[in-house]
Amino acid sequence: MNNITMKSLIFILLLCLSHIPESAAQLPPPPPPTPQEQEISITDSVEPIDDEIIDFGQVETGMFSDQVITIWNLGPQDLNLFHIAVRDPLSPPFSIATNNCPGILSSQVRSCTLTVRFEPTSADVFSDSFDIESNDTDENPKSIFVSGTGNNPPSTPQLIYPGNEATGISLSSDFTWEKATDLDGDPISYSLSICRDPDLTSFCISQTNIAVVNKEKVYYAGFSAGFMFIGFLFTGNLRDRKKILCLIILLITCTVIIPSCGGGGDGSGTSIGGTTITRTVSGLEPGTIYFWQVTANDGRGGLSQSEIRSFVTQ
Repeated sequence: MNNITMKSLIFILLLCLSHIPESAAQLPPPPPPTPQEQEISITDSVEPIDDEIIDFGQVETGMFSDQVITIWNLGPQDLNLFHIAVRDPLSPPFSIATNNCPGILSSQVRSCTLTVRFEPTSADVFSDSFDIESNDTDENPKSIFVSGTGNNPPSTPQLIYPGNEATGISLSSDFTWEKATDLDGDPISYSLSICRDPDLTSFCISQTNIAVVNKEKVYYAGFSAGFMFIGFLFTGNLRDRKKILCLIILLITCTVIIPSCGGGGDGSGTSIGGTTITRTVSGLEPGTIYFWQVTANDGRGGLSQSEIRSFVTQ
């Protein structure tokens, strides 16, 4: 009897265990995270490339600058591009110059480009934004911010001496031109190029940063040194202060009271008149044809170049 009872209990236990569902015996692992089906990303040609901000910087009025935006599909599914600069369009001086983006970026075509243009007509600071609408579920729309500054370039320097095709020019000669003007009031510096070829590319005597001039002041190179001496004046001992004070007085005398000291107004062979600038250049070769040009620079990307003239040394 006991043996029969024990066998019966074992049978019943095995029968019960055989009917336990698998879900009760072991929980299934959690499902893997579902990747986002569409994922838009935007880069541009201005560092940093992924901040969705384009700064065109300084651009001359009447000119334009282009920057390229790339739209990427980083998701496993097609990215639909519904609208670009439609709900939030660009206004002049900004525009979409070219748009090479199709309506869909698929797994085969992962990216496309469009070109944003800045074309200022006045010397002002500009900013704007435009949007890119897509079927990205968590980044729609994307907003791109643009900015830039219009700048009026200086007027064209007018060459005075030597005259075009002049002959018998001294091997140490003055070069004179009329000052340029700047509508924005920016200080203007000048570069003088004297070369043996008409393209101004070979055997050149080039001199840059000649007398930075604006409407009211002439900035001499000596002033920066003067301010440096003044700094020493307040840090040195009494004897050194007296010496430095004498140097300051001499420096100011040469650069301000006597503009011709040291060969010119800036101490480097430059004389500045009411409307003209003269630069003395030495080291020209005898019996040689030279070509020369002056470039005016407003320090904000605005450049203007004079005509190119020729002369022959004696």
